[in-house]
Amino acid sequence: TITSRCQLVQFDLLEESDIRNDLATREGVEQEQAALVAKLSQGNYARAVELLSVDIKAEREEIVQFVRAALSARPSMLFAGTDKLSAGSDRNAIERSLRMLQVWLREALVLRERGSSDHGQESEDVRRFVERFPHANLFAALESVETSIALLGKNVYIPLVLTNLALDLKKFSSTE
Repeated sequence: TITSRCQLVQFDLLEESDIRNDLATREGVEQEQAALVAKLSQGNYARAVELLSVDIKAEREEIVQFVRAALSARPSMLFAGTDKLSAGSDRNAIERSLRMLQVWLREALVLRERGSSDHGQESEDVRRFVERFPHANLFAALESVETSIALLGKNVYIPLVLTNLALDLKKFSSTE
């Protein structure tokens, strides 16, 4: 009987630019970090503030190393990259890393299609990736990352999910 008397109130997600600006003004965060945190927060200001306590730059570098390992010609580097990403991390940290990978791949897609990212703030590693793999299937890579994130919510063996993701990234990067 209580449920029938309740009213569902839906709140829209916040715009990325609103979160970025609020982080800069309210929390005193530098623009580059505020932009990255805003992208990772997925429209949730509370999540954005929570992400401020995480070393985003170190996690981003870890994701870049994962991509390099996945694209390496040596299988041993691929497995070392997946082991490094999954070692000592909980599911939330791995999900955050995969969300960061989504942002990274999106930057690469926008750079490739437009010639520059949304704010011209793409990193050097994204530029090199686009130059080296101009025909990579970034849409399929983004879909594979999304599938991996969904699998984290289930009872799966995390190193296997990351290994499959790494193999998918390698396969999609070589598409001509």
